[in-house]
Amino acid sequence: RQDRHCSALLDVSQVDCDYSGSSVQKQLECWWEAWVTSAGLQVGITVTDNPSIGRTLNEGARSSVQCFSHTVSLIVGEAIKSQRLVQNLLSTARKICERVHRSPRAKAKLAELQREYALPAHPLLQDVPSKWDTSLHMLERLLEQKRAVNELSVECHFRELISCDQWEVMQSVCHALKPFDAARRELGARVSTLSQVIPMTHILHGRVEMLFGETMGIDTM
Repeated sequence: RQDRHCSALLDVSQVDCDYSGSSVQKQLECWWEAWVTSAGLQVGITVTDNPSIGRTLNEGARSSVQCFSHTVSLIVGEAIKSQRLVQNLLSTARKICERVHRSPRAKAKLAELQREYALPAHPLLQDVPSKWDTSLHMLERLLEQKRAVNELSVECHFRELISCDQWEVMQSVCHALKPFDAARRELGARVSTLSQVIPMTHILHGRVEMLFGETMGIDTM
């Protein structure tokens, strides 16, 4: 039988981080006693995306680590925001996808062009700006449909057109984000373990160094 992690939602309670660290520690100790130590189990490492709780635990007798996926999201989100060229590209991409989504004529024209150019019959995707992985998927879909999107934008008189330079930047952005998306998915799997974090961090550092020679126009990002 394949070993798999088991998880269960034991409780949902509010932690008031405005209180002192000792107060937060007491709250956590009460929950651990109720759900862990009282059952004869040992408290292991606490995973948290809250810096206040993490500091409180590390200053006490408990160990904590930051949530890997949350940390990656913070890093990638800041990277995307750091370069106006990338922000402008995302803005243009969102507007084009939204126009197609809202226009029956544009949708029909896209389907016609997909048939004409033997492209996959996939709809354009709209991202959630606060979730970088959805932005990646939006750009990947645009690249897949590049030929149809270019012609569609002209025929439907879109105010927004993706230039040749922007297509190149789009390709580079997707190439840069793919390793982080793969790492996020691998460390979020049910069989993932804490021991994977350090090797994965080294892999990502190496990939970032290589990206400077593999991408164009996004060095700041």
